Amino acid sequence: MLTEVIAVPLSQHALLIQDLEGPRSVESFTPYTDNPDTAPSRDHTTYYHKYAFAVFLLALATPSLWMHTIPNPTYTTTTTPFSLGCALPQTHLPQRTPHSPTLDDYITETKKMTNAKLVLWPERVLQFNTDAERNTTFEKIYNNVLEGHKGLHVGVGFEETVPDSWSKRTSK
Repeated sequence: MLTEVIAVPLSQHALLIQDLEGPRSVESFTPYTDNPDTAPSRDHTTYYHKYAFAVFLLALATPSLWMHTIPNPTYTTTTTPFSLGCALPQTHLPQRTPHSPTLDDYITETKKMTNAKLVLWPERVLQFNTDAERNTTFEKIYNNVLEGHKGLHVGVGFEETVPDSWSKRTSK
């Protein structure tokens, strides 16, 4: 946009100087016409429209020069700090034998996150076939991780098998 606004007046100024100096040569910089002896009429309205549009864009951009656009600091009196963690056990390290992460690996990793208020586990880490299996697993998580840590929460997504009796419809 600025190129258009600056280039058009400069080129038109050069054409005016050529007109004042005398007859134009064939090599001079002039817009193309069928007859080189007649000068084409210059339409200044497109130049003024471009200039007005450039001024309009600059007017829209000026408030950003004085506005405070830096985000608020992380910890202020108006924010509540909340630390979040994601338990991802590193079972592929060189000093360990690679294996799929177990429940104990996730519990160990969660214990390391002492500053987090909420620790998330990936979805489908746990799979349960019975209610008793689910209850013992959650008791183990509570006893090994949550007990004694007030304010700590663990977000666990799990897969649970639904008994066949739940899927059958009964009709009377």
